[in-house]
Amino acid sequence: MAAVGFYDGFFGPGIGSFFMLVLIVIGGFGVTQSLGEAKLYNFSTNLASLIFFVIGGHILWAFHWSKSWI
Repeated sequence: MAAVGFYDGFFGPGIGSFFMLVLIVIGGFGVTQSLGEAKLYNFSTNLASLIFFVIGGHILWAFHWSKSWI
C-alpha cells in the first residue's frame, strides 16, 4: 500500500484503479465492493492531503484573476 500511497501523492490520476486492483487481488473483495471501497479510500487520501497542506500553510486562499489569464 505504500507504493500506492506514493503514486497517489506524486501523480494522482488513476489511483482508484490501483486501489481496486489491490482490494481485489490482495483483499479478496468483489468488483462492486472494491469499487465502493476504492472511492472511500480515494476521498480519504484527498482529504488527508488537503488537511496536510492547510496545516502547512501551502494553500493560496485568495487569487486575483488578472487580464493576462484571459
